[in-house]
Amino acid sequence: MVKGKILIFLCVSSVSLMLRLSPAGATLTLPMNIEEITDGAESIVLGTVVSVTTEKAAFHKLPASVARIHVEERLKGPSGKDVVVRQLAIQTSSGNVMPIGTLPHFRLGERVVVFLPAKSSIGFASPVGFGQGVFRMISKPGNLDKSLLRNEFGNRGLFDRLQDKKTAEFAAKISARITSKQPVRLAWSDLRQLVELHRGVSP
Repeated sequence: MVKGKILIFLCVSSVSLMLRLSPAGATLTLPMNIEEITDGAESIVLGTVVSVTTEKAAFHKLPASVARIHVEERLKGPSGKDVVVRQLAIQTSSGNVMPIGTLPHFRLGERVVVFLPAKSSIGFASPVGFGQGVFRMISKPGNLDKSLLRNEFGNRGLFDRLQDKKTAEFAAKISARITSKQPVRLAWSDLRQLVELHRGVSP
């Protein structure tokens, strides 16, 4: 039993370290732009978090936090009514199980846009760039297209180093609406068009 607990601790510590040292982990200090986030995603969806549960992963029975998101609109990826975000988790002293380190947390009922990569070889999938690949709805006007979204980086860096001409031109139009002292205010219709322009599915 003691050896098993030690093994789990070492596995969690090793994975946490790999996350921090990997290229994905490096994005925690070097923001990704919208093209990079889009390219790294297998699925891009707008949806509502309908469940947040915990389970034991097949890989050494490590704890996992599992958020199920009901899809309202899909910009990329295979069809399906839901997508699942399964992340490595850790049990706190209070007994709660939550995603480790800087992995994003999900709340039941919140509306989000998620950029999700393919599952890893051990069945986990955290959003691209961790919190950079989760855009939470921060305003809810009657018109969905005008609803404002923000990722955990406050949308910083999304328009930096853009390579695609059409994407860069549209990003410049969005930036022109705001002052330098404001965070990037990104409406759902804007985010959708940025993704579609980069993927070549928007004129």
